[in-house]
Amino acid sequence: MSGTRTLHRRILPATLVAYATLLTLLYLTEGTHTDKEAMKYIGCAQHVLHGDLRDLLGNYLPYATYVLFLLPFVGAGMPALAFPVQVVISVLAGLALGRLATRISGNPLAGKLATALFLLAVPVQTWTLALYTESLFTSLVVLLLEQVLAKDRPGPWALPLAVLVLFGRPVGLLFVGPLLIWSLGRNWPMAFRMAGYAAVLLVAFLNPRVAAPQIEIILGSDVLCGCGTDTGAVDDFTGHSVLDAQRHLVTRHGVGTQVSVWLKRMASLFNFTRPHYSMVHNLVLLPWFLIYPFALAGFWAMRRDRSTGPIIAILVIYVLLVAFTCDEWSGRFIAPLFPLLIALACIALDHVVRCPRT
Repeated sequence: MSGTRTLHRRILPATLVAYATLLTLLYLTEGTHTDKEAMKYIGCAQHVLHGDLRDLLGNYLPYATYVLFLLPFVGAGMPALAFPVQVVISVLAGLALGRLATRISGNPLAGKLATALFLLAVPVQTWTLALYTESLFTSLVVLLLEQVLAKDRPGPWALPLAVLVLFGRPVGLLFVGPLLIWSLGRNWPMAFRMAGYAAVLLVAFLNPRVAAPQIEIILGSDVLCGCGTDTGAVDDFTGHSVLDAQRHLVTRHGVGTQVSVWLKRMASLFNFTRPHYSMVHNLVLLPWFLIYPFALAGFWAMRRDRSTGPIIAILVIYVLLVAFTCDEWSGRFIAPLFPLLIALACIALDHVVRCPRT
């Protein structure tokens, strides 16, 4: 028994050492990313520091959390200082995911495994060294999940975290909405909660404030953002929402063609590899496909547990929205879903493998 306890105490330090090693390898092979999209957030932060809020309250409002996060670092003239802070927040999120997995499974070892999987997940941690929104947004999502699902009632940080997630990325509503519905309606009949989840998806489909460039991507991209195939679809489009865009495409190409595109987008979202990645990069990502069968097993094991309801709702809503819009060419869109898959997978390891309890 003492040997088992000693092993358990060593898991977290070993995980942190492995995490530091992973980040070092990522830095040596890929470096840091402060270009392309990062420049847009840095530029918006500079405008805010000069008292110009037009960009922040306009096109960058759905990303306002990240812009505000960058303010002190941009103000100091050293945006790269955001990297170590993102690392610390990622560690805190990993610990929070461990607490969530422990609460759901009832097994502390499952929690330690969840922390390790999160901190060593290349599809997530590859963005920790990028001044893009994915790392911070994913960490905030995990912290919010823990505050809402790992306790008998929402924790004290649930509301501020919900606001940060809501304005962390345009898909923030897809995470906040189901968690809010579950928090308010834990004792509601299943049908009421399902109706609430469906309403969140409908709001995303009918949102009339989708930016024109994003609508153009939906209309012009076959599956991946940046890989346009139908540039003429924009010319005669007069709508404003995601649903308007899909109606236009169904009218233009037919139902069968669009259903095929939706299925391809779903498959693309869950595919970590990309043809333009190097062979080594794709090989490193291959083992993470194992998360899917374990996550499915975890869902099956806990299919009657209400605490997994919002996790499944978030996954379904997010996947459907990607199917109706586009997938990112660099695989970034799977990052905020990965912690949910890890939580389900750790439940499977507890119920199927029967990890010993401490």
